[in-house]
Amino acid sequence: AKDIKVSEVDFNSEFIVRIIPKLDWSTLWKAAES
Repeated sequence: AKDIKVSEVDFNSEFIVRIIPKLDWSTLWKAAES
């Protein structure tokens, strides 16, 4: 179970890193603050 969880976390991290350049950070921060 632990191995699967770690794999999911690693996958999510890679996905986030790859999608970050596509995000509009201003919009993201406004959404987070609201």
